[in-house]
Amino acid sequence: MSKKYVLIVGVGIVIIGACTICLTILGLRVVTIEPVRTILFSNPTTYEDYNHRADAYYTLGQYKQANIDYTKAIELNPNYAEAYYNRGNTYIFLREYEQAIADYTKTTKLNPQHANAWGYLCWFGSLLGHAKDVMDACERGVELDPDNGGIRDSRGLARALIGDYKGAIEQYLRQICQPVVLVSY
Repeated sequence: MSKKYVLIVGVGIVIIGACTICLTILGLRVVTIEPVRTILFSNPTTYEDYNHRADAYYTLGQYKQANIDYTKAIELNPNYAEAYYNRGNTYIFLREYEQAIADYTKTTKLNPQHANAWGYLCWFGSLLGHAKDVMDACERGVELDPDNGGIRDSRGLARALIGDYKGAIEQYLRQICQPVVLVSY
């Protein structure tokens, strides 16, 4: 029991001491309080400012406030695809799935190369009963980012939901059997 406690304390010390380096290596999102506080108490004037502040709210789990700021960024620049994508993500946490799908769709219209938007359109469209309708989105997402396991998973789900069980199994087997790349530092 004490070893677990020491490990937790050790991780706490690492996070306080060298969080950016250690957590970035682990692939975790790094959040430091001062920059977030500075962003949250700023007075945004441009769409980029609103987007940055919305990102800070999103990081803190304040999805409703993030949604408000992403919406303001969109009002200031209606062609800003990333704000639509980000707002779509907040709608997921707010359980407003149809609005999320609308924002992912808008993202793909503004930026047809946005693989993750295609992937989320595939996933959530499938879960909402539109699997057949979103198959093109699934295919487009995989075409843009063939190594993205999340998008492949979405396509497997859509295939299963439309009754293409063979295609779904092939998709999942491909996902499971992908080689693991080890990187040494």
